[in-house]
Amino acid sequence: MPHTDLGVDSVLAVSIVDRINEDLGSELKPTDFFNYATLRKLTDHVAQAAPATSAPLPEPERPVREPAPAPAQPAVTAQDIAVIGMSGRFSQARNLDELWANLLAGTDAVREIPARRWDVARHWDPDPGAPGKTYSKWGSVLEDIDKFDPDFFGISPREARLMDPQQRLYLMEAWRALEDAGYPDRALDGVECHAFVGTSAGDYQQLLHAAGTPVEGYTFMGSHPAVLASRLSYHLNLRGPSLAVDTSCSSSLMAVHLACEALRDGRAELAVAGGVAALNTPELHILASKAGMLSPRGRCRAFDDGADGFVPGEGVGVVVLKRLADAIRDGDPIHGVIAASGANQDGRTNGLTAPSAPSQAALLRSVYERFGVDPGQIGYVECHGTGTRLGDPIEVEALTQAFRGFTQRRGYCAVGSIKSNLGHTLTVAGIAGLLKTLLCLKHRTLVPSLHFDVANRHIPFADSPFYVNTEVRAWEPDGGAARLGAVSSFGFSGTNVHAVVREAPAPAARPAERPGQARLCLVSAKTPAALAEQLDELAGWLATHGRRHEWRDIAHTLGAGRSHFPVRAAFAATDPGDLHDQIRAWQRAGRTGSPPMTAPGTLGDAARRYLAGGEVAWEALNGVEPARRIPMPTYPFARESYWVPGAAAPAAGNGTGGERVFPHRLHPDLPLVRDHIVDRRPLLPAAGHLELLHDGLREVLGGEPVTLTRLVWLRPVFVTGECTVNVVIWPGTEAGRYAFEVRSTGPDGAVQVHSRGEARTGAGHDEATDLPALRARCPQWTEAERHYARFTQIGVLYGPHFTTVEEIQHNEAEALATLIRRGTGGPLPASVLDGAIQSVAALQPDTEGQRPYVPFAIDEVHLMRPVPEHSFAYVRQVKPGECDVSIVDGEGQPCVTIRGCLTGS
Repeated sequence: MPHTDLGVDSVLAVSIVDRINEDLGSELKPTDFFNYATLRKLTDHVAQAAPATSAPLPEPERPVREPAPAPAQPAVTAQDIAVIGMSGRFSQARNLDELWANLLAGTDAVREIPARRWDVARHWDPDPGAPGKTYSKWGSVLEDIDKFDPDFFGISPREARLMDPQQRLYLMEAWRALEDAGYPDRALDGVECHAFVGTSAGDYQQLLHAAGTPVEGYTFMGSHPAVLASRLSYHLNLRGPSLAVDTSCSSSLMAVHLACEALRDGRAELAVAGGVAALNTPELHILASKAGMLSPRGRCRAFDDGADGFVPGEGVGVVVLKRLADAIRDGDPIHGVIAASGANQDGRTNGLTAPSAPSQAALLRSVYERFGVDPGQIGYVECHGTGTRLGDPIEVEALTQAFRGFTQRRGYCAVGSIKSNLGHTLTVAGIAGLLKTLLCLKHRTLVPSLHFDVANRHIPFADSPFYVNTEVRAWEPDGGAARLGAVSSFGFSGTNVHAVVREAPAPAARPAERPGQARLCLVSAKTPAALAEQLDELAGWLATHGRRHEWRDIAHTLGAGRSHFPVRAAFAATDPGDLHDQIRAWQRAGRTGSPPMTAPGTLGDAARRYLAGGEVAWEALNGVEPARRIPMPTYPFARESYWVPGAAAPAAGNGTGGERVFPHRLHPDLPLVRDHIVDRRPLLPAAGHLELLHDGLREVLGGEPVTLTRLVWLRPVFVTGECTVNVVIWPGTEAGRYAFEVRSTGPDGAVQVHSRGEARTGAGHDEATDLPALRARCPQWTEAERHYARFTQIGVLYGPHFTTVEEIQHNEAEALATLIRRGTGGPLPASVLDGAIQSVAALQPDTEGQRPYVPFAIDEVHLMRPVPEHSFAYVRQVKPGECDVSIVDGEGQPCVTIRGCLTGS
């Protein structure tokens, strides 16, 4: 939980400060009541702050420390800790790729608590004083909290049902993080690997008790935090200490710091650290409500003047850590570097849970001084940022004090808080911020902090080094130095943690690999169904990511970087495309096992030995070729429900009642998918999602204009046979607002979310485009044939339904495409909308091997009027990787406008 304002009422503090300042001419701040815990300390501070009766002697001017800029690739030190693996699950994000897409799109994952988690009507009352009730009914809730794969971990179904979901969630996510690092079970057996996890005693046992479940040994082990920390060590035979860490909401970042210290001291070879939080009952909501911590409006408004508390959330996050020098030596994947970390305690403050700017500032200074960090080079700080009226000013004040010891620059460092997206994920909050910062470093992009409209009146941003980042922007480092970020996490226990994170170093040069070399590729699982899913995910990954990695690294990771289970498949392939084609051919044949191995010689012998259950000596097979482990798809755990015996499992549906479901039956011969082929399979395009959604919205809202916001596409809808996708629309928390998802049901019965966003009535400003003037500014031409040839080269095949671009005029920053509507459809035809988005490619240099831009998130879509048979697309580049697109009629009147179309190649 966050620090709270329990020691002094915040409104009273403001009034008292105003009176003192008026009487004494001082410049006290309301935060000073928390920073000076006793009357004597406050009096001393007032005396120092009040104007002196006579002018003091001028102090000698102290030179500001401005260390020389760090080099682009700083030297590796013994203090540097590499993040070699990471994984996470949060509300509306089943993995870190989905979390990143949500961060880019500015998605707010907070919703009203779903009815099957607990009965909101029974426990909610807007009156904060209502006994036994909470005035908050919101949270960010994990989907499928009951799903688990006990057989994988050698756990019986009986034990699984009595295990707190926190134990199950953490066990699966920690395995995924180790796989992301490329560490199989055989490489971890007996290793001095330390395991630290931020957690607290869960509330699942309350459900067991309420259901009358008899108490047994599994109940005790299944609910104990120490066992949660040790289950991974037990399963993998790790020999380092396992430790459950509870410092409230700084728990998971404290776990990371402890792991880093163990590595720096040489006590550990490897470390796994993370956190988990799950809420099965309304107990936390009620307790935090009685302490006045929660937002009555259900939003974390970090740094905003309307900040009124936090919203609880759930999540799980894990990182795998190793000394940077060792990670480079061993060819590990490196997501980023923890260059510094530290922790301290507030000590005595104005109340047990009250925060302290001096303590926070002292921690930051000690971290920067101990590790030689120049905060003048820090470009982003992921703040604790809970969205409390005085907690946020205290944090920014502490940051300013610490930074001012090194630099006098203003407004150069962005700040943000993932709590504005996820709510406060409690013991997971610290690692959630760390994962966000690592993703920003990896993608060299800053993402928006939400719900920031007017700066908190007690935060003087103009006189500080900081500004709140509210948009997607490129993260440009200072003077060519390596990008540097920082993460803070403060527990209401008074335990503060701060870490500095640097972007990953560029991989060392190595000899070029021999093209077309046949390599053995191994895939395995514990069940035939898991193997089939594993192969399908691998083929999809090869189609989208295979070209970005060297072939030797892919084969090496599949062999040396994965555990090998009894159900096996082996392929001898010459490149990623060859492996992809072999997997798809085997799938089309309807097989689930391994294809017959026909490769001659050493590869064939090794494959047959592997398929018979034997081991493969990778060093002997591949020689001394310098291959690296790389992040690739992780194990597809079975998603079986394990919950309180006799009780219904919780479904984390996002609706709050009043859901409307619009099913759409798709088949491979439907033009909407038949003429849009990706990875040699029919795919429902992003524009197809919008056409189906618009049909549903017309049913709900009628034909009035509508605005779609925060659209994000999470996973593709491949249509290789008949299937049903559902457009689900439900009312939002405010009148005229709605949320929506495009969903399907997988073969195992699990619901998959393919895209999501929000909608509101009204379409905003109606501004015409001056077509003649635009044509005059666009002297370059691209014919339709060349336009579509570029997509064909990368495996995106458009059939007649989607060849809607007739020609494109363009300059370096603008394009005008002539569009023709083909086939039937409603007022928002996917064929025309897709053609408009295709036209973004005209602004990209037409160079050999360059992939056209593909959209993955959109800020806003304004649907104003039906699209005519003939129309035009006006594309304008806003910044690298972001465009605005308008579909206009022959008079330049807008039919559809797209703002903030984020693209990548």
